Amino acid sequence: MKKVALFFFIFTCQFSLKILSQNISIGPEFGFVNRNDVGVNIIEDSLIVMTDGNVGNYQNNYGIFLDYNISKKFDLHATIGYNYQINGYLVYNRYESLFGFPPVVKASSVASHNFNLLLSLQYKIFEVKGVGLSIMAGLRPSFLVNIENELIEFRNGSRHQGTAELINNLDESNRNVNTTYNIGLQISYWRLHLTASYEANLPNSSYTESISYFQKKYPLYNSTSMLVFSVRYDLFRFNRIF
Repeated sequence: MKKVALFFFIFTCQFSLKILSQNISIGPEFGFVNRNDVGVNIIEDSLIVMTDGNVGNYQNNYGIFLDYNISKKFDLHATIGYNYQINGYLVYNRYESLFGFPPVVKASSVASHNFNLLLSLQYKIFEVKGVGLSIMAGLRPSFLVNIENELIEFRNGSRHQGTAELINNLDESNRNVNTTYNIGLQISYWRLHLTASYEANLPNSSYTESISYFQKKYPLYNSTSMLVFSVRYDLFRFNRIF
């Protein structure tokens, strides 16, 4: 009876080890983002703050990823990433044209250190002779550290004083934490993975929160959508028991 119990125990342990042992891949990730910010905001019924699509369109991404194989078809993916984010803005007074003055449009930008974590689930459609195609979906929370811009100033009484006030406060408008959703495709060849995905703000959410205008807060709603391209390489592969 003891021998039967011992045999059953050893067989169960070996079976459990096969079930729990999963392939893990770790490696570097490099890529770029084609970013499109959209938003038009009216402050005090006259001042316009709108996104500038010509600034910060292309941004480089760097990161370290981990893939955890949970079955023949499914992988859990995580990337810890960083990019230098730039958001462009145009600020002007829309009522200036009513008095015969052409609106003076001032361009500005907000720079941030973007530390982000992509968490996604990948489904392998097929794999033949080392070549595979997968689809993926997930979320990317981003943690922003804004970089303060140098203050600008117009002479007192200038018709552009309000514009300067808004521009000086733009670097405080980004949310410190912002979450986007990510859906895309991945083509794999042995250790190399090429990914292309679409990323955007969650519905009814904004990457900006508010802006101060002469000590009064005004909501600032801007959304973004991105095409994200990246290259990943499995630098390390090993089995782990969890």
